[in-house]
Amino acid sequence: MSDVTDRKVLDRLDHVSRMLADDRGLDGTRVRCGAWLLRTTLERAVVTLVCADDEGATKSMHALLLRLPKHVGDDVAADTAQLWHALRRAAHHHDYEIAPTVDELRGWHEDTRWLSSALLAAQPTLLPLPRVESASRRHG
Repeated sequence: MSDVTDRKVLDRLDHVSRMLADDRGLDGTRVRCGAWLLRTTLERAVVTLVCADDEGATKSMHALLLRLPKHVGDDVAADTAQLWHALRRAAHHHDYEIAPTVDELRGWHEDTRWLSSALLAAQPTLLPLPRVESASRRHG
């Protein structure tokens, strides 16, 4: 888990927290913006966990979500996928759809905070491997 990734995840969560602290100015557009920030937060946490070994770094989010149960429990993986799909739908603007509400954004924020923490905590600690000299150099 890198400090840079953690900071980017936390920055987005903090920004949505500030938006929700004074929700009087939150209209449909700003709620969609908050949903987009939460979606990217979740995506960064998933990419950090699933692509820790650089395997699959160019795969779509759908493919990464399918690989998630290999890294975390089935419940966390299913909740993450369900939340990501909800945020994806909420972030897309269609004139014929009603915008998400502030209460929905508040719930998504709580879920994103919990799930991204669980995902970042599940990342294995990468310890440096001990240096081993090759047999040819030792016996050379």
